[in-house]
Amino acid sequence: MSRQERKLHKNFVDYQDFIVNHKNYKTLPNKFNSQGEITWVKVKDEERTVWWDRLKEEMNLLDRASVARQIHPPELKGMKPCQVCGEELSINYLYLNANSFEKIRALVPEIKEDRFEYELENLFEIVQKQTSSEPYKLLAKLLGKANLKLSDIKGNQKRLKLTFLSPGVMSNAPDRLDGFHTYNACCRGVQDTGRHKSNLARYSQDRRAYENWADGNWRGANRLIGVYASCSQEVECPGCGTVSKMTADHIGPISLGFCHRMKFKPLCHSCNSSKNNRMTLEDVKKLIKDEENGEQVVSWHTKSVWDKMKFQIKNDNDAINLSVIMRKNLHQILTIFSLIAENNGEAFLKLYLHPEYAKYDYEFANFDPLTGEFKAKKFEVDTKNTQSNAERYIRVSFESLKEYATKENRRSISIKNESTIDDLENMLTYIRKNDYPTANQKLKKIIEEISTFLVSTP
Repeated sequence: MSRQERKLHKNFVDYQDFIVNHKNYKTLPNKFNSQGEITWVKVKDEERTVWWDRLKEEMNLLDRASVARQIHPPELKGMKPCQVCGEELSINYLYLNANSFEKIRALVPEIKEDRFEYELENLFEIVQKQTSSEPYKLLAKLLGKANLKLSDIKGNQKRLKLTFLSPGVMSNAPDRLDGFHTYNACCRGVQDTGRHKSNLARYSQDRRAYENWADGNWRGANRLIGVYASCSQEVECPGCGTVSKMTADHIGPISLGFCHRMKFKPLCHSCNSSKNNRMTLEDVKKLIKDEENGEQVVSWHTKSVWDKMKFQIKNDNDAINLSVIMRKNLHQILTIFSLIAENNGEAFLKLYLHPEYAKYDYEFANFDPLTGEFKAKKFEVDTKNTQSNAERYIRVSFESLKEYATKENRRSISIKNESTIDDLENMLTYIRKNDYPTANQKLKKIIEEISTFLVSTP
């Protein structure tokens, strides 16, 4: 699709032209396609990934996001226009996060709702003019937690990454040419469906577990996520060491085929978000240990590829490679599930769902946000909400299969031998005959072949 067809804001088009021709990105590969158009978005481009990681090592920086901020042209003074509306926001951590801003705004009614209109320096100037000293005390308290003075920020716009601050533009290296999201925080809530307020409000009911057909006690896991969300105590993040409110991290991402279970690793929002679909060696070791203790950590449809590779992981790079393979594997599984659903196989697929978890609820006590440990009391419930939760779980699970019903996804199924293709056709035949035991055998054989292919493919 050409740049014109994407209907980008003129400010962003000008920004693209400036960036792609800037000396800081001169050696970045694959900047243009065969028609000479800018390839701003290149997902899973190995050459670009190598470029970003090489700079990270050469510049001795912690991550690609730090590289993106470091190489951003100084002529732009840290500002980037939004692809959608053209508004410029800073790439640096110069804005209060949503929670901190709301606390300040409640004390200073004249401050508008859009927090990205106010850099921290500007916000201090406003609250210092107030009759009440409470807004200033709150800002000073936030700075005090980080052992900072206002002079550390005011005047020089120091690039600080603190839990109470956020950038106006989130990093997205290496997928985007400049390493940042094409839309800024001003439009993120509209453009990023995962950030819609309606979806954010349901984060204690993790849709991803349903969408990825994850095994595990989804009702209990959702309730535990709610405990993390409601706990206001701030502790030292095990990932980065900053003192912050903890979020619930799936040790094994459900987007890779792991279970949605009542066990999470506490991480601050920043660490949890940056982890995305990737595992570390520490994660893999923890999952293996949990399995040895009798816990189910991976969903039935992904166990084959997990078992083939888990003991081969020796470092973080191995763990990332495993993450990539497991993500590809789950994509294949869900594509096949969509094919089954299209061929009147919903009743067959429902055998792999567990709406019965909706019949139980949990009360939690002694929750420790530093370790994630807790005591839970399980009890049976029988309300209208029980049935509603079960119905929603099933509905979302099947709705997610629709996006896998395209021809493009159909062609991506990694079946390379005739016997497995026959198994796929026969499986659908057995499903139509309601011979579910035989269809189940065929499905498991197909999944085994796909995992073998993905593991053996360089």
